[in-house]
Amino acid sequence: MRAIYAEVVRRKELNSRHGTGSYRDLPEDVRPRHIGIIIDEFASLIELEQVARTASDDPEVEAERQLGLATNAAKREVGMFAGKITREARSAGVSLWLAAQELKGTTLDQIPGGNTLKANMARLLLGKTSFGSRQSGLMNPVDAADLGDADIVVEHVDAAIGLQARRRHRLDLRLTRDVGGESGRLAAL
Repeated sequence: MRAIYAEVVRRKELNSRHGTGSYRDLPEDVRPRHIGIIIDEFASLIELEQVARTASDDPEVEAERQLGLATNAAKREVGMFAGKITREARSAGVSLWLAAQELKGTTLDQIPGGNTLKANMARLLLGKTSFGSRQSGLMNPVDAADLGDADIVVEHVDAAIGLQARRRHRLDLRLTRDVGGESGRLAAL
């Protein structure tokens, strides 16, 4: 994550040198390619371990405690850089996709800058979800709650979109609700 963030900083400096706000506006001969980073099981990756607060006189127990402390420090660092990347990297042409079974606000609160992850990222829920899961995963779960039989919920900055997937001879995605509130066919693959 340090190396990814260092690349973000390098690209932001490149934008600055050329007087552009986005890598897309850079001259073609210096424009870097877009980078996409996918982290699966992000919640497990950043969930802190329970570690005793006081040192132990037993060398083996203390070694385990030190390992737990180091592990938690590394997890906080991953979370911190994930937050920095989501806040700063869009204009540098770096996208971060985080996948998790369920990413709770309480988990995000454990890492430096974790609260900004939820605010700066779009969300995608797959499968049938309970209202509690939607509350945990979405910024505006009330709007997403009335999406009926949607199998996929995509939430961007201010609107939830529901998609229903039905398998026949081909995948047929139907828009359950869009920003304007209209239903219709989204795509057929």
